Amino acid sequence: MSGSGASSAASMVDAQYTSVRVLRPFSGFEQTYQGRATTVPIAFPGTRDPRAAAGKPGFSPQYMAGYAVPFGARVVLGFPVCMTDLGPVLYTYQLIWRLSGPDTAIESRPRHFQRQRQGAPDSSSGSVVQRFAAPALWHAIGYEQGEPLSGPGLLNLRMETVTPIIQLGSPPLLQDGSFGAIEQGVYDPAAFGPGSSVPLMPTYMPFWTDAAGDELIILASRAAASSDVAWDFSDPAADRPFSDIYGTGAGSHPERPSIGITMQTGTSP
Repeated sequence: MSGSGASSAASMVDAQYTSVRVLRPFSGFEQTYQGRATTVPIAFPGTRDPRAAAGKPGFSPQYMAGYAVPFGARVVLGFPVCMTDLGPVLYTYQLIWRLSGPDTAIESRPRHFQRQRQGAPDSSSGSVVQRFAAPALWHAIGYEQGEPLSGPGLLNLRMETVTPIIQLGSPPLLQDGSFGAIEQGVYDPAAFGPGSSVPLMPTYMPFWTDAAGDELIILASRAAASSDVAWDFSDPAADRPFSDIYGTGAGSHPERPSIGITMQTGTSP
């Protein structure tokens, strides 16, 4: 192809895994969260479920959307590290899996509640409204205690958070002696390249797990979240790095839909 402009083309996909999906908060999340306590997590995707948006009976109008995943399949998530010119800013991610019943009026994909059945009612509006049951599960890690002398063994389940942490270092060299680029299009090498104070190698960390529900929701928080500290996406020393990856960098650039948490799932359990 002639010309110097970038172009895109479709690629073949491994039949065992889906193509990459890029997970991001909703457009304009910075305006919604700016000034709120950092203990309020940012949800991916953070939008209303289509059934809630359509006012479908049995669904709360606040019911949040999730990403469809094949229950029991392998899931690989790539978490980007958010950077400043002083180094990484740490954010933690919590995975939530959700089970729900079939809804062929919206979609025909499998769900693992056989039927939509009534659960606990919702009286938060002052009147009692029936809701379908849709349990959500924290992603957990099990800690098995030592073998007891008698009685049952003990396994404690705790919520697991994922925090991508990288070590900074120099890139390798190409055969002509210049520094090579291992990744591109995530950060500007003028700011984070070999000659900068924060030279980057790859900036994503993979996390493998199994889907424990029909849908996945991810919650992002500051690693040192506090009710006394607010989200601030305009401050480079605060959450501007998060906005650079997932939003507009405090209005300094357009949204970049190819940058975010990457997800691939197995096509079957």
